[in-house]
Amino acid sequence: MDQLLSILTTLSKERPVFHSEADFQHALAWEIHNNYSQSKLRLEYNPTISYGNMYLDIWVTHANGYRTAIELKYITKKISLQIIDESFNLKSHGAPDLARYDCIKDIVRIETVCNTLDNTNGFAIILSNEPALWKQPVYRDKVPNDLEYRIHNEKILEGELNWGLNTGQGTMKGRESSLNLLGTYKMTWLPYSKVMESTGGEFKIAIIEVPSKLKE
Repeated sequence: MDQLLSILTTLSKERPVFHSEADFQHALAWEIHNNYSQSKLRLEYNPTISYGNMYLDIWVTHANGYRTAIELKYITKKISLQIIDESFNLKSHGAPDLARYDCIKDIVRIETVCNTLDNTNGFAIILSNEPALWKQPVYRDKVPNDLEYRIHNEKILEGELNWGLNTGQGTMKGRESSLNLLGTYKMTWLPYSKVMESTGGEFKIAIIEVPSKLKE
């Protein structure tokens, strides 16, 4: 975790914002390569497991044979800015409830790989300028349908997670299945960069580490 955090801290100084998730993926892979030149990196890697196709954003095979699987999410609010001679026009992803589900699904995917293959650990990384993801929610009269999928700072994720009973079929379309976590994870959002003072100008990052062989 410390090594990856150090790499991301260095990257944040060179690349405080990205055009897209693919841009983030390539930049992080290059930074990992610069720090671990003896390791082999692959993008969109499909490991051999019995669960069918599972393309992982970054796959690192270290010099000692140990492997690290990395999944990324880059979730943005709409902002436009210029840094030196480069323009950035980020679109709004919207639907934070679906984004939360997809982020946790990444953890489940990493768990599947780490628990199937020997000598393999992994990380799910979320980078965002959407405060709704990391801010502690205020619950009033209505309990949100994605209550169990919340990923705000200090939230504990564990066990079987489900949509609320009143969740519409349109909301759940393509995401109907519950998500089952083998491990327990505490969400910790850290500062990544601040590119402007207005709303959406602050980026934070969460790094969820999945160890090898959670369940024997």
